[in-house]
Amino acid sequence: MIHERDSMKYVIKKKINIFYSLIDVVYGEGGIVSCLLTFVKGLSQNIPHRIMQIGKTAQNAIAAVSYLAECYRDDVGKVSSQMVADARRISKPLAAKILTTLSQAGIVKGSTGPGGGYELAKAPKDVTLMDVVSCFELKYRAMACPFGEGWCGNYEPCPLHDQIFELEGRYEKFMEENNFGGFAMPDCCSKWPEEE
Repeated sequence: MIHERDSMKYVIKKKINIFYSLIDVVYGEGGIVSCLLTFVKGLSQNIPHRIMQIGKTAQNAIAAVSYLAECYRDDVGKVSSQMVADARRISKPLAAKILTTLSQAGIVKGSTGPGGGYELAKAPKDVTLMDVVSCFELKYRAMACPFGEGWCGNYEPCPLHDQIFELEGRYEKFMEENNFGGFAMPDCCSKWPEEE
């Protein structure tokens, strides 16, 4: 029992020493704290920043749904995966995969093949960012505890613990409260300059 306790103290001491050796990375210019403060400041302005990590497929799905929202506004009807791919500059196979997944989730309706196509299954204002992202990620990628995996919840909180949880809460709120309605507004146009 004493050996096990000493072993745990060694592990904790080792993690703390590693943490102190990285203190400049955390608190220095451009370090984690600096990035967090910049991000939190951006959140207060309701602007997402790059620390909110969403996988590439989920990002492309957001782009695809934003295009379908524009098509909904213009009463275009069903569009092909090639049209989505061209409009958002992604590959056709990726667009097809995204649209199939979104169709299975009930966010879009449609089918592949001749005479097929895709359109939103409901009004853009009724589709949130979280609806789309959750189709491609089990959960958004939370920022890891600076003390390392397994520390949070088992030992004394790190100096950033409360801020990280607040940040995650704001991120989740942002994803749940923002929808695709803005892409269906009359003044929203995503045509590239060379296409006009």
